[in-house]
Amino acid sequence: MSDIGKYIRKAREEKGISARELSRRSGISQGYISQIETGKHSTPKKSTVIKLADALKISRVEPLRIAGFLDEGVVNAIEVLKIKDWEQASPPATPPGSYVADLHEIITGNEYVEYKGKRISDSEKEKILTLIETILD
Repeated sequence: MSDIGKYIRKAREEKGISARELSRRSGISQGYISQIETGKHSTPKKSTVIKLADALKISRVEPLRIAGFLDEGVVNAIEVLKIKDWEQASPPATPPGSYVADLHEIITGNEYVEYKGKRISDSEKEKILTLIETILD
């Protein structure tokens, strides 16, 4: 059994949720969930891990780390940046005359993005997006 499979099964069982119910909540087939949990499919896609974590109502950070989508540096950054109860915080209103920039568009919509004069590679952009999605989604 894969580590991510063990983690998902343990979280599911601790919450008293059947594989069928997890399938219904996540939109992932019960058979595929079984394959993940038993290790027959040891490396699910990042989007699958996120759907399962959300359906289980657990943090995305640990399952993404276990599945290999987050390295320890990113996990540590997420923990530092997390705001307690951020889900309940409402975003401030945009002041009149202000421009709202979409961070996702800035990162993905530009071939060249720099931070403090250093060009950000495509793999670094992906890590940045993963960090932002983990905190905000």
